[in-house]
Amino acid sequence: MAGYADLAEFCDNSSMDWNILAVAPIDEIIRPLRVFQRRLFFFTTGLFLVTMALMMLMARGIVGSVKRLLDGARRVTGGDLMYRVDPGPADEFGALAMGVNETLDQLVEAREVAEGAPGQVRVSGHDEPRTPYTHEWGDRHGRTSAGF
Repeated sequence: MAGYADLAEFCDNSSMDWNILAVAPIDEIIRPLRVFQRRLFFFTTGLFLVTMALMMLMARGIVGSVKRLLDGARRVTGGDLMYRVDPGPADEFGALAMGVNETLDQLVEAREVAEGAPGQVRVSGHDEPRTPYTHEWGDRHGRTSAGF
């Protein structure tokens, strides 16, 4: 056994009065472990690469949605109230874009109403003007719901 990398196991069986000596080369014993290590390395590396690719795709979708909203905000800030944000996919950013579009529609409508009837501001969906001091809705004769 000198000069060889072997693993020896000795067992003494006193009840039957005999001994066992098992010898096996270490390479044969460690080979399945090395194969497992190699497979685990390649599996982990592949899983990491697939995860990174999926994360990059998700990030691209989020950044694209935010960029659309930001571009829309810049155009509206520049005075283009007729611009509408493309909602894109039906996710939270799409719902936010639709909300921005609805707000712009209401703003344009309120602007048209204000330009059509100077001195009287009306809120979309209500026919009653607000009184300036109580911030309550008044009827057509200027009376508020509090009775004033």
